[in-house]
Amino acid sequence: MKLVLIFVLTISNIFNIGIVSNAGIIGKKECVWPRGKILQVKFMHPPDTPLSQDEFHETKNRVQEAALEWTKETPVRFNFIESGDADIRVMFRKKGSASEMGACANLDQNHETMNLDIGPATPEKTFQSTVWHEFGHALGLDHEMQHPESDIAWNVTRLYEGYGYKNKDFVDAQILEKMKDTNLKTTYDSSSIMHYPVPAHDTLDGRVVNENFKISRLDKELIRNVYRIKPQIKIDESGICHHLSET
Repeated sequence: MKLVLIFVLTISNIFNIGIVSNAGIIGKKECVWPRGKILQVKFMHPPDTPLSQDEFHETKNRVQEAALEWTKETPVRFNFIESGDADIRVMFRKKGSASEMGACANLDQNHETMNLDIGPATPEKTFQSTVWHEFGHALGLDHEMQHPESDIAWNVTRLYEGYGYKNKDFVDAQILEKMKDTNLKTTYDSSSIMHYPVPAHDTLDGRVVNENFKISRLDKELIRNVYRIKPQIKIDESGICHHLSET
């Protein structure tokens, strides 16, 4: 089971709301759903969740509408159900937004695979980008900052201070370590919806990566190729996707 974390306003204050795994566009081959599979999505509303019944239904409807952006120009299909077994199981709790990784998610039907810390009062840009990011994880996408081609010059001391030195292992494993080249990926994409914003004080050269509020072209391109029923791509030994001519 892989759990991954939604981005927040600065990369130095995300520790309290989740865990990430190694990163890049896309995540891991074993976490990609079978091609052609219609993903069943269910929203769970246990009594201890903070949303009222009306708030729950309003939020659920907005999430469904936003999530469908991943189905545009891609083979991805979601089926939103009220009961029965589901591949993606969503809750709304005030503990930070997080999602398990694609087909590697928990199989226990009583356990959510995604938490969305949003509600009716969440601004639309934040609401949509949160949904797109977490559903990206649910499709097998991982975080982009740790892409092997990323050239971010991290201010390591500042990161450790921001998280607290007791969380050094977290920073090392979840921010600083690059993902392995064996993962499926496109080229590094700082505009990916899967990239955290990076403030200037977290880098040695003052580089900034602004918060992304849209699914990028490369996000869609890789999802389209990976989930294409008759994929027109070749994956080389390092995991890079190459286009093949249409036949």
